Amino acid sequence: GGVCQGFSVQWWKSKHNSHHAVPNLHASSPNAADGDPDIDTMPLLAWTIKMAETARENALGRFLIRYQSYLYFPLLLFARLAWAHQSWVFVFGGLGQHSVKAAHIDKKTMKYPVLEKIALISHYAWLLLVISKMS
Repeated sequence: GGVCQGFSVQWWKSKHNSHHAVPNLHASSPNAADGDPDIDTMPLLAWTIKMAETARENALGRFLIRYQSYLYFPLLLFARLAWAHQSWVFVFGGLGQHSVKAAHIDKKTMKYPVLEKIALISHYAWLLLVISKMS
């Protein structure tokens, strides 16, 4: 969690639990909170034939779906960065949105908000220190 990976523990529990509550199911409607946030990846990745069919609507979507097997691992880098950003916003606030639609409820019930902040700040301070020593 916190110091080692740079993710808020409460943020991860919220995201992880929402994924396992409805794994691999799409939301029943765009505003619903009953779908798996980890598969809301269109137009970059399609997990079902139905998702791939929606990509046919434009040239970029067709290109991305056609080559998604090659793009998958490079896209994971951006997923990692997006998760780090979502975790930071969950703990400190700021610009951005959590992928779990009911995350505001989990944020209100966070058990150790001060420790979450200390852990994230420690992670990024350590990361900057390591990077600064590399040159």
